[in-house]
Amino acid sequence: MSKKERNSGGGNNLKIIIFNIIIAALCIASIVTLYVGDFMKAEITLTVNKDTLVKMMPKQESAPQNGAIKAAGEEGGFNMGDITKYLDDDFELSFSASFALKGDSIAKSALGNADQEVKGLINDNIDKLIDNITATVDQVVEQSMKAVVRAAVDEIKATIKEAIKEGMEGSDVTEEEVWEMLNEKGIYETDIDRTIDEFAATIEKLLEGDRTETIAFLESTADTSVLYKMECIAAEEELKSSGNSYTQADIEAKASEYQKQIVAEFNKVIDELSVDGQFSTETLIVSLFNGFGFEDENATDEKDDKVEDIENGPANAAEEGAGGEGSSSDKKFNNMEDVKNYVIELILSKIGPDTIDMVGKVLSYVGYFLFFVMACWAYVLIKIIVKTIFCKNKTVGLFFPRMFGWMPHVFFVGLPMFLIKYLPLFAEKIVASQPEMQESMNSIMSILEMIKLSVSSLTWISALCTVILMVLLIFYWPMRRRAKKERKGK
Repeated sequence: MSKKERNSGGGNNLKIIIFNIIIAALCIASIVTLYVGDFMKAEITLTVNKDTLVKMMPKQESAPQNGAIKAAGEEGGFNMGDITKYLDDDFELSFSASFALKGDSIAKSALGNADQEVKGLINDNIDKLIDNITATVDQVVEQSMKAVVRAAVDEIKATIKEAIKEGMEGSDVTEEEVWEMLNEKGIYETDIDRTIDEFAATIEKLLEGDRTETIAFLESTADTSVLYKMECIAAEEELKSSGNSYTQADIEAKASEYQKQIVAEFNKVIDELSVDGQFSTETLIVSLFNGFGFEDENATDEKDDKVEDIENGPANAAEEGAGGEGSSSDKKFNNMEDVKNYVIELILSKIGPDTIDMVGKVLSYVGYFLFFVMACWAYVLIKIIVKTIFCKNKTVGLFFPRMFGWMPHVFFVGLPMFLIKYLPLFAEKIVASQPEMQESMNSIMSILEMIKLSVSSLTWISALCTVILMVLLIFYWPMRRRAKKERKGK
């Protein structure tokens, strides 16, 4: 070989080594992200606005009054079924839940720990779900507290309206007449809005367990308190309608009664949502779970045993059994860990061992596929290291990663996103072929309109590296072919 050819070969080897370093970096990036990254992550975002709640909220009978002044002679009170009318017009609540499937979990499933990995996935994702719920509760509490104030304002207006009606001997009183009276007293709708915002500003400390600022707001008798002014107006109108003489002290005493009633109802609600006397975002969730009346399986088993004893025992056993019934079979939660553990146990019990076994097998099959794709990258990486150090022909074939490196992302992200995007179109075709499903499909689609589902994954790095390999191959393949010819020429 001539000196010119040797120099040319040396230059070619230098280019090959540079390309090999780049290819090795792509192999390492693909292997690492396939193993330690999110193999598949699905995120569901549920967005609920006021119009949606109006459609979803069940129609209920008027519940006992909570946190508002009951109008004189009025039946019912604050109706939770109509709570939507007290929400902000631009109210929107977004709740996100994500399910992440890690590459190492899939790999471990393929190595024989599938059942444990499935249970571990449930544990991890339930923890994230509960944390997301906790983060959303603040918004719910703020809107609920605003609704309570608006309800209280409406009840005060109803009291004023009733008092005016009695003074006018049964004549109907319009909303406009009530507002005319309030306007004459210097109270306008903008004042109400400002009052609600000021009340909402106290909620942050309330969720930290300090209710003093919120109660101080409700008990305020300052000239700047719009709520107290309305209570005084309601008190004066009620005293006026009685036909008896009254003084300013009587008005203030009556208004104080209204305040005490509001504060008492407020404290009652907070106490019911407290745990061991403490109120916070977490205790709110714990209390709500306690209020749902979930059954304790152990207590239920004991109850079944008692029922059996009653059926087979003496007559007085029935009386003992009746006295022991009640909330003893209800599951009691003390903290967020109890809530998380219960939800996990509930899901596992509903899924059952057979389903867990089936999901475990699916994970193990996906794990085999993952190992195969990682092996494709590892094979090229090992060949690059060996050939770069020990061989004169330092080029390597890139067939396996080019053929299989893109598959995880396309199969587990691309196809799901494609199906999600064209789901409405598929639904329309189903309805067109089966018109009797129109009503059910409309209900399903109305729910889907609130839901945004996205699928992501770090497998995109492996797919991107595959694309980069294809681009590099434009320059790398001529060098590989030349190196082969030079090797054969020797």
